[in-house]
Amino acid sequence: MRGKIRPAGIILLISLLLELFLFNFRSFELIGSYPSQEIHFQPAEMTATNEDGIQAFSFRVDAPERIPQDLRSVQFDFETSPADIIRGTIHTEEKGSLTGHVREMKIIPGVEHSRNVYLYPSGRVTAVTFTLETADPQAVRVTFNRRLPVRVNGFRLLIVFLGLGLLYLLRPGSPLYQVRLNLRGRRQRAAFLALFVVYTGFLIWTAVSTYPDLKTMLRSDNFAFWNKDHYQLLTDALMNRSVSLAAEPPAALETLRNAYDGEERLQNGISDADIYWDTAYYNGKYYVYFGVVPAVTILLPFRLLTGRYLLNDFVVLAYAVIGSLGLLYCYFWLVWRYFSELSAPVVWIGAAILLSSAGLAWCVRRPLSYELAISAAFCLSVCGLALNLSAIAHARFRKVKLFAGCLLMAAAVGCRPTALFVSLFNLPVVLPLLFSRKENGRLSVAPGVLFSVVIPYGAVAAGLMAYNFARFGSVLEFGQNYQLTIVDNRAVGSGPLLSNALLGVYNLVFRGGTMLSSDFPFLVPPAPLTFGFGGTKFWKDSFSVAAICPLVYLLLFFPYFRMGIRRRGKRFHALFFVLAIVPLLMAAFVGTTVGTYQRYIIDFAWMLVLAGLLAAFLCAERLSAAGLERMVQGGLVVCLMISAAYAVVLSCGEAQLDVKNFFEFHNPILFNQVAYQWMFWL
Repeated sequence: MRGKIRPAGIILLISLLLELFLFNFRSFELIGSYPSQEIHFQPAEMTATNEDGIQAFSFRVDAPERIPQDLRSVQFDFETSPADIIRGTIHTEEKGSLTGHVREMKIIPGVEHSRNVYLYPSGRVTAVTFTLETADPQAVRVTFNRRLPVRVNGFRLLIVFLGLGLLYLLRPGSPLYQVRLNLRGRRQRAAFLALFVVYTGFLIWTAVSTYPDLKTMLRSDNFAFWNKDHYQLLTDALMNRSVSLAAEPPAALETLRNAYDGEERLQNGISDADIYWDTAYYNGKYYVYFGVVPAVTILLPFRLLTGRYLLNDFVVLAYAVIGSLGLLYCYFWLVWRYFSELSAPVVWIGAAILLSSAGLAWCVRRPLSYELAISAAFCLSVCGLALNLSAIAHARFRKVKLFAGCLLMAAAVGCRPTALFVSLFNLPVVLPLLFSRKENGRLSVAPGVLFSVVIPYGAVAAGLMAYNFARFGSVLEFGQNYQLTIVDNRAVGSGPLLSNALLGVYNLVFRGGTMLSSDFPFLVPPAPLTFGFGGTKFWKDSFSVAAICPLVYLLLFFPYFRMGIRRRGKRFHALFFVLAIVPLLMAAFVGTTVGTYQRYIIDFAWMLVLAGLLAAFLCAERLSAAGLERMVQGGLVVCLMISAAYAVVLSCGEAQLDVKNFFEFHNPILFNQVAYQWMFWL
């Protein structure tokens, strides 16, 4: 017992020291003799300003005797605590400086020390001008050189303690690594269940924190935000037994030479606000080109049962949670079958890396129509694969499992056509069950297995082709060629086909490099490599799969572990090959048709990370034989820390308009409250 209590006590002490001396860094800035001074300002003493449409009020201290000679900080106390974030500036005029210095500030409700702004004057301050961006001035007390009290944040202390404790338990050489994998053991099952519960809680928090409070989320309307209502519109259309939307496009679209060219629309007086953005336009009607399966299977039944629209937020969250459960099954199936000699902590770390690297938090934070389709395709694909793998492991109900698994994988194509690539996993999974050799060497086919595969794929394919033909007169047209967006998607993309494919693989899979920022969440995606290929491509700053999970780089060292692959048989060899090659094909396809965007890695990141983990386990065998177990353990822990950091970044979403990310765009107060907990230098 003493051996457990002592490390816990040391970790707690370190956590307390960090809380007191690191996260209360600013409380020690005014140690020594720094006289303070209070000045009260009334609204009548403030001057209204209006620059670039931003209403503000300014007030000024220009009497040097009212300003301490050694001015270090300014604290604001309002007559009424502000309910919203107040931005502003502090302009100090200083001896020896012609312009002085301007310090930006941001006063956040619930963050007390945001009212205390530290200044960095280069000389004696002779005057100070305060500007507060607010439309409602009120009495303000300004205090120069007010010391910040030391405050202990219990939640932050707990997070630091748990994080350090986890690193201690998983440190290289820890006795924990002596525990062999046993998925039937209660403790190990509890550990993996705890991982899933924590990850699910993280996804739920990401979804709920997008709104100021749960009540706002529950009564929110998808139609209040752009690109978040396509599936609700499609639900209405299907309820009215129509495949086209009820909204009528502008009649002027029919007179254009090319209605899909954004510039031509603008030249003819049709703005983006005049059309239903990112719908498909064909023969004078609007259509939703996003896959119909989520609407048919979830949104339409919910509307019929409750009379209400199901918000994207809940649909995407459900797909993410269920999909992550299916993904864990696929992972454990591979590990239990081919790496049963691994230690339990190594498998646990691998599962944590897989979940945090899948990128699902991006969809949950940003549940627009695009992300709903992507998360649905992910969920149906991995759950279908999990059922098919289960059919291999357990012969009972094999045909039923294969039927359900193939039905889900086929339905994934009805969410997102690129999900068809995932069906290639059926080659190493289903073919050995479908074909076998008799004693005379002749090849035989299992008709029950054949029907379990062909019938669901055939039924879904027939339904999708009929749906496409009813909309666009073509069984293979999903609507991409008729999108009303910035550019005409029918135009030929710039750059040679091979170059675009290689750029897709490089930018989305192997692109390295991440820019650091002093603002939470501290990591900024780099710009993609384009070689100037603009055209119809959509290039956005994004993180690659290998940046989020460096284990993917191990796939480049295939010769090092190829013997380990061969020893595990043909099925493992084929599964590993599909896991490594299919995502490269998908990334190449995205590069040739779209460009680079963060959400598209969710289609295939799980495959690459799973392949990277298998490669890591193969490498671990050889390194362990050479007595380098600690190197393996340390490398996995570092990769876990990296993927966890990127999971936090992805859960904030992309930059929106004039804010850092989607989280701040929708819920700025909570975002800044979270940011200020970790940006201890503010």
